[in-house]
Amino acid sequence: MEYLFVSPAAAARGDAVELNSKGIHLRFPLPGGFESGGTVRLRGAGKRGLFGKKRDLQIRVFFLNSLLPVEEPTGVDQALLDEVDFVLRYVRGDAAKGPLDVETLYRDFLVHGDPTRFQGVLAAWTGEDPVPVEFSDWLEVPGQVQVIERPPMTGVPEFPEPRRIYVAEAFRDDPLALGSILAHESAHAFLFRHGYYQVLNPSSKADPEKPNQLDPKDEWLTDLAVFGLGWGALTLNAVRHKGGRWWALGYLDTATIRLAAGQARRCPPDLVVAEGLRVLEEATLVGCTIRAVLVSENFGADPREAALLDSWSCRNVPLRRASTSLLKDLSDVVSPQG
Repeated sequence: MEYLFVSPAAAARGDAVELNSKGIHLRFPLPGGFESGGTVRLRGAGKRGLFGKKRDLQIRVFFLNSLLPVEEPTGVDQALLDEVDFVLRYVRGDAAKGPLDVETLYRDFLVHGDPTRFQGVLAAWTGEDPVPVEFSDWLEVPGQVQVIERPPMTGVPEFPEPRRIYVAEAFRDDPLALGSILAHESAHAFLFRHGYYQVLNPSSKADPEKPNQLDPKDEWLTDLAVFGLGWGALTLNAVRHKGGRWWALGYLDTATIRLAAGQARRCPPDLVVAEGLRVLEEATLVGCTIRAVLVSENFGADPREAALLDSWSCRNVPLRRASTSLLKDLSDVVSPQG
């Protein structure tokens, strides 16, 4: 069995596709109405058998939406733009080092059938420990990450630790859907470990004593975080075209997926990040437009900090708080405060 990944647009146009693998060089058209994941059988195109006769060659073909240029939607609500922009700015993996090689991931899974190997690549991409993955025939949703509360050793509450990821058995034969599910659940693991949910959704109604039960908005934010972590191609490739419309696997609609895939809004040249107490005081004093402020949990104890909080409150500046450890990851200064 050979595997081929092509653009759905090329298939829709009826263009011939090419296979170059292990000394095999073939060019052939796909049948009309061909769907992603289907198998093409080319008679006499395989290797020679015991008696010198060429065998048939089976090729499984997948459509990768990530091969297409992504156009950002127009007429999007400003609140949605702001939320997407916020998540993509503060949840970052190593996406800047280059695109994720999704074809290699898919091929490796098709050959070995091991979802834990797949997740291990995603974990390594963000410098995280891998999480074991199992297929489950009892799961009623596509995927689920099981987390446990780590007992605090120093008296300071610690964040939940991902223990295992489960994927519904129905997706064992669909590497594109599996990739999207593992990206989502791996993003859960990343956000849990670093306490990001407290920053992204401070008004969450989830019970902190039950880490396996998230607020519905947390799921939506997790799908957005996938793009910030550099795994967005896995979400794009799971979008299917059926019945004259596009269907997405997950919690984002296709417009939001396109928005996130286009890196939300490009940063305008006059938008900068200000860090440090003195810089924040100066920016506030001269009347700079402040889009949002992220501060540590204990910010405001100092009189100068309290004065800034009062000023921002009067100007209705959105304010979010984060743990000191999380703020250190985001900050470029030695002793971050805001």
